[in-house]
Amino acid sequence: FDDEDEIVEKVEYLLNSNFEVKDYVTKYQYATTFMISHMNRLKLELKNYQKKTIEFCKTTDKVILSVSMGLGKTAAVLHYIDYAKPKKLLIVAPKFVALNVWKQEAEKWGLSELAEKLTIVHGPKTKRMKLIGENSHLIVTRDNLNDVRDMEVDLLVMDELTSFKNHESQRSDAI
Repeated sequence: FDDEDEIVEKVEYLLNSNFEVKDYVTKYQYATTFMISHMNRLKLELKNYQKKTIEFCKTTDKVILSVSMGLGKTAAVLHYIDYAKPKKLLIVAPKFVALNVWKQEAEKWGLSELAEKLTIVHGPKTKRMKLIGENSHLIVTRDNLNDVRDMEVDLLVMDELTSFKNHESQRSDAI
């Protein structure tokens, strides 16, 4: 693959096709792994729309990024986080994304100081609570949101916000 568009095209094809996945749990995981491995081979440079996203984030304290998959929301947000340098950061994401995307993307984009601070909160409750107490930049899954219910943060990132559309759910209540 010679450019990002070709990779995104292939990922879209993978997600929309009826192939069997053997070593991966879902087509989404397979497609994401495929995309990350191929994107790493390209020279990483933010696109103009990503730079504009970062600049916009600097002007306000509440932002919703409603952009299609594969267009670099995570990279733009990570660069904004690197700029903002929050003392307390909370990223809430679906399990696969929390465990496999945010920290790896920071590393991929050369944001090594940020990547080192990012702590994936996962495992038994005692382990999660220890990680929460000892770290300032947390990545939690939506299902473990109650662990950080009373936490005050400087910056909150909600990945896949649509999963919080029911305002009466326990998950939404934890926010």
